[in-house]
Amino acid sequence: MKYAISVHYNSKTHTIYAEQGKTLAAILREHGFPVDMPCGGNGTCGKCGIRVSVDGGKPAAQKACRLQIAADTAVWLDRAQRERV
Repeated sequence: MKYAISVHYNSKTHTIYAEQGKTLAAILREHGFPVDMPCGGNGTCGKCGIRVSVDGGKPAAQKACRLQIAADTAVWLDRAQRERV
């Protein structure tokens, strides 16, 4: 099943689609969005932290390298937008 991911980046909203089971970091990178992962996606550095709202829920901080897509998702990549959410 494909899920919609609304990516808020550079003051624009981009909608991309992804299959269940991939990490959000992998999906974002595949679509050309920047994700900082100096630890290689091992979940140890915390640099891939972003704001995420899953299935319309309240936005929360998540590690993009650890979050697997299983529902429609909204993501905030800009620093200013992450702080407002």
